Amino acid sequence: EGKPTGIGVNNTDCDGKVARETCTAACAVGYEGTSKKVVCGIDGVLTGMAPTCTIKRCDIPDDLNNDSVVHTCLLDDGDAVAYGQGCSACCALGYTGDLEDLVCEAPMLLGNAPACIANKCTRNFPMGYGLDSADCLGRRTGEDCFLSCQRGFEPVLPGTAPGSSECLPDGSFSDHNLSCVPTACGELSAVGGFQSPSIDASLCSGLVFRQSCSVMCAFGYDPVGPVAQPLSCDAAADTMSSGGFIDQDGNLALSPIACTARTCTINLPSRRGIGHTCAGKQTGETCTVHSVPGFEYVHGASKESWTCGPDGALIGKIPTIAAAICPPPLLSEGVVHTCIGKEFGTTCWTYCQMGYQGSPAQYECGIRDDLHENPDHPMIIEEEEGSPGNSTDISDDGAGIDGDDVVDGADMENVTDESEAAPTSTTTIFPYSWWSTASVRLKPLGAQTVCSPIAGFAGTPSSATEANARRLTAGTCDDSEASAGLTETGLSHDCLGKAVDETCLVSCADGYAIVGDAQTYACSAGGSFFGPGIPTCTPNSCTTGAPDGVGVTHDCSGTTTGGTCTASCGTGYTGTETEFTCLATGELTGTNPTCSPAECEALSLSQAYRTTSCEGKTTGQECIVDCADGWSLDGSASL
Repeated sequence: EGKPTGIGVNNTDCDGKVARETCTAACAVGYEGTSKKVVCGIDGVLTGMAPTCTIKRCDIPDDLNNDSVVHTCLLDDGDAVAYGQGCSACCALGYTGDLEDLVCEAPMLLGNAPACIANKCTRNFPMGYGLDSADCLGRRTGEDCFLSCQRGFEPVLPGTAPGSSECLPDGSFSDHNLSCVPTACGELSAVGGFQSPSIDASLCSGLVFRQSCSVMCAFGYDPVGPVAQPLSCDAAADTMSSGGFIDQDGNLALSPIACTARTCTINLPSRRGIGHTCAGKQTGETCTVHSVPGFEYVHGASKESWTCGPDGALIGKIPTIAAAICPPPLLSEGVVHTCIGKEFGTTCWTYCQMGYQGSPAQYECGIRDDLHENPDHPMIIEEEEGSPGNSTDISDDGAGIDGDDVVDGADMENVTDESEAAPTSTTTIFPYSWWSTASVRLKPLGAQTVCSPIAGFAGTPSSATEANARRLTAGTCDDSEASAGLTETGLSHDCLGKAVDETCLVSCADGYAIVGDAQTYACSAGGSFFGPGIPTCTPNSCTTGAPDGVGVTHDCSGTTTGGTCTASCGTGYTGTETEFTCLATGELTGTNPTCSPAECEALSLSQAYRTTSCEGKTTGQECIVDCADGWSLDGSASL
């Protein structure tokens, strides 16, 4: 008797002990503590202390300590379950798996952790214009996915790092703050051959991904081959070597169309006593105008440099020399000329101004037929009163034309003199001077120019005087934008703000294709834009984004920019129709209808055919029709 006892004490070692024998009192299985020695006295009583035993607690295995599992193996006080106690483990929110029961065999926790499979996220999928969220497909609870901008798009805020989204336990993706916009193409005019002054790439400026444009020859240059080069802004990393532009075949736009400079044929220096190197000069080239032997520079003049302008006219200043100049010719209504500042022995032309038609005529500046020499005066002329002598009104400049000033051909052609009166004979003496209008006169070398108004001309034909006034007054033509047809749908132009005689280009807006060429217009002195006719702009057909899906049919083929079309369920399908819109980018936008297939009726063919594989088929499914037993196949089976 007298065995030590207590919670968790194992005293079985003391059973059967006799006087003077010892035994050990230890902690039972599931308990821990220091064993104690016990002695059996001569009186047959065991003496000794019982050990202090505390129950053992189980270690929580690592496979229970993760985000995919929740369990009851930790008590409210934070201690783990103790020996002999049970607990359970199941899958956390966002994971799928079976419930598992466990028992504490301290320190081991017996049982299996549940096999938890993360659920796929199906809600709040990251979406946005230009957003690439393909990495998020199939993502499961706790996984992150990478978000970036699609090819041709970039973050709204430059330098923004790529985004991410997490698949949350509730089956949804976390919100993100990455927003994308189409990437802007570079300036095509800074790319390779497009830097040439012969190329006009202005229509390709400021474009973004999927926008299109055309490159053409600059003013003063003519195409050698195609008149325009259609390009698209691709604006992706692999195309930015060309500023982001590609051609219709998807190739990098590294070379422009071929353009050749126009040879200047207008305003060639051909004054008596003047030589030049301007023959054959082309747009942008310069040449030298100089005096020839027998003529001397006056008033400190010297040789001058001229430039071939884009309008085909040479521009520059004539050196001042001692030579006679013819006054402008007297012309009929509608006729203009290149005859201002023509010197003795040179020729000029008359031709028909805008709104008139007729053949050009050539004039020569020569000595007046009635001129004779006088020993007292250098030149004496039998002058008709009212005829143009030194008193001729040169209407293009109230102060008279300074002999060393030359304007380009576009200005010269509008200068005229309309003064003419009934002649009465008188004699006027003119001392020789540089402005020797009394000594020379322009003479036609053949038939004179006769101009008649062009039938159906859209503008208002103006007189030569009005043409002259138009040149001197730079007005605006903006108010004529609508009347010139420049506000029609599909047109794009840069005509607003142009001054008189300035040109502009009329082409087609994004989403429209030009039929023929872009047209050059000009601002007339009457305040109206004019040109050969506005180009025909046809809206492009949308070629991407067409409605698609099982059973979906549509009338979107041929739908053009700004137009709408209907997507519906075709024969054999049922569903609600939806509307699509054709964008200027060439893409149709809308929501596909959901179409359910119908079961096909049984085929009704002759007994020669076997149709069993077609039974129960629904719209869109395939089956084979071949020959029934007893019949031979001629050809092949039908699908």
